[in-house]
Amino acid sequence: GVEDWCLLAQKIHPISNNVEVIAKCGNNPIITINRFGNGHTIYLAADFEDNLLEKIVESALLLSNLTPYLRVLPKEKYTDIIVGARTHESGFLSFLIEIGDREHDVTLEFNRDRLNLEAQKYIVKELISNQQFEINGSNPRLRLQLGKCDVKVLHLILK
Repeated sequence: GVEDWCLLAQKIHPISNNVEVIAKCGNNPIITINRFGNGHTIYLAADFEDNLLEKIVESALLLSNLTPYLRVLPKEKYTDIIVGARTHESGFLSFLIEIGDREHDVTLEFNRDRLNLEAQKYIVKELISNQQFEINGSNPRLRLQLGKCDVKVLHLILK
């Protein structure tokens, strides 16, 4: 059950009737959700393994009718790669950090709808190595190789 993996980080006591307890560690709430304005707030009061935390974040995105800005494929290799994403005034930044001490051949799939990509060519610059790639907005995928402990910072230029 939940207690097998649960590492309580903080004891919380919901004080509002609007708070829904999603998961508990023993008798302690560890995931709560609350409606706030037009959206929701989710509070995590435990230390979660990466794959479980990823499922929580995916659920939060679905709850908000959002999809991730990008995904790393194939999915099973994603567990050894930390992915970050930020919007930027001239486009979109993504960060890939290899943490599994092995090499990877992966495909980075940009979310066409979320990034408002059109069926045209886009430039993606890798900011550390100064490599430049080209993707097509109709199928915005970029094949990459990540070495052991490798870091990639990619700038998808939209403007």
